Amino acid sequence: MPTTKDIMEDMNIVEFIQHKVNKLNSKHWSNDECKPIFIVSILYDYGKDKEDQFIILTVQHLGSSYSSIIFPRKEVHYGYESVLSEMTSLYNQTM
Repeated sequence: MPTTKDIMEDMNIVEFIQHKVNKLNSKHWSNDECKPIFIVSILYDYGKDKEDQFIILTVQHLGSSYSSIIFPRKEVHYGYESVLSEMTSLYNQTM
């Protein structure tokens, strides 16, 4: 029987981030009567000269959906926000 470590080693990057997002969601919003749903996905943006890929975090809560690019963030010069801070920011937009 495969262990959690074995399963995580076989995940692609989006699945790996989604796994962490699910754990954070369970930990921080478990008492919410209407629990938010967080989805990690890829956006392909076909520009003039090349194809760009973005990792997107979306929250669905109380009939609203909001998304944010979590990677790459071209405006970021000193590092990235934590996944939890991105989740909290999106969650707060639904209130």
